[in-house]
Amino acid sequence: MPNANHGMRSLSSTSSDVKGGDNTSPQGEIMEIHSQVLRIIEKLGQMSAILETIETRSC
Repeated sequence: MPNANHGMRSLSSTSSDVKGGDNTSPQGEIMEIHSQVLRIIEKLGQMSAILETIETRSC
């Protein structure tokens, strides 16, 4: 069974963590978090579709 966390970055990492500095503006941090949230929502949608397929096949 595939690992559900495969390919996911740490949710706590921000652009300043990745770049190794604190020179990122608050707006930049917000944009990075927003981008991460959008990726997570996309992954959740994919996982939901997979679960629906599994449920349909098991009935």
